[in-house]
Order: sequence, then structure tokens, then C-alpha cells
Amino acid sequence: PNDFVADRIYIGNDYGWSDFNGIVGVACNTSLRKGYVFYVHKFNKATVSDIVQSNKDCIEEGTKILMRNPSADLKAIEIYGDTSDNTIMAEMSRNYGLPCHKAFKYDKDLAIEQLAECMRKGEIMIPNDSDLTEECEMTLHPRDEEDNILPGIDDLNYHPDLMMALLYASRRIFFDWGIDISF
Repeated sequence: PNDFVADRIYIGNDYGWSDFNGIVGVACNTSLRKGYVFYVHKFNKATVSDIVQSNKDCIEEGTKILMRNPSADLKAIEIYGDTSDNTIMAEMSRNYGLPCHKAFKYDKDLAIEQLAECMRKGEIMIPNDSDLTEECEMTLHPRDEEDNILPGIDDLNYHPDLMMALLYASRRIFFDWGIDISF
């Protein structure tokens, strides 16, 4: 929303070649514990240059959002990338000066549960009719023989790339909000 005052921008990156790259930007107000996804980009067979450009586009949009807050640090923007390909993050950091960090990927089932809860409570909002919305609708939890829902994501039927990018960004968001991310 135009009246939302953000103090931090978090960008999640999920890298792929045969599957898709997903880049998601979240504008947050850490004291209110509220965040809005403002940037969603899903694409595949991308070069590092394509990934860099998408992150730069997200940073540019995020900077405009931060500028609405007169007391915001315009450098309060960080990228959290999938650790499956550290060379992309290293190149983005070294060659392009982008603020890249490895995503905290431990206890994935807990992270998925925490993200789902924050989305259910409206603490993290996503745009209607986006690729991310479509992924949310297509992502399933696995089930046991008695049809009970199990923790995690059923990657065998559908792998959500944008949801993983949001998950990587959300780990730092939760840490900054004071939510324990390591059980």
C-alpha cells in the first residue's frame, strides 16, 4: 500500500537452470512486524547477468519504497540467496557490489511452518494474481498413508521456486522480527 512505511527490504533468490529462478522482494516494517511482497520475477535458463539485472530492478523498486520513510536507511536492502549455487552470489557481490548473503537453510520444515503462519495471520502479504499467488495455490504438503498432512513441501508433484525465494528472505525477516528460527 502507498501509505505503508517500510524500514527494510529483503530480497530472496532461488536459482535454477532447468527449473526456474525465483526472485522475490519484501518491504518490511520491523517494528510493526508487517511485510508486503512488492517484487516477483520467475524465469529460467538465465545467465548471471539476467539474475543480476533482476536483483538490480528489485533494489531500485525497494529503494523507492524506502524513500517514503524519511528516517529509513536507503541501504537497508539485502539479498538472501539459495546456497545451491554460491558462485552466482559471489559474482553478484564481488563484480556488481550487490548486498548478497547465503540464506539460512536449516530446519526447512520449521521455516515453511513459520512462513505459512505469518502469511495466514496477514503479517506477510502477497500480491493478488501474481506468479507467487499461483505457486501458493499449487504448493502442497506431503501426506502419509492415512492422508494426514506432514511437515514440508511435496516437491515430487510441484516445486515452488518463488516460494523458496520468499522462504529464504523470510528467514532473515523472522530473525529481525524476533521470531526464533532455530529449534
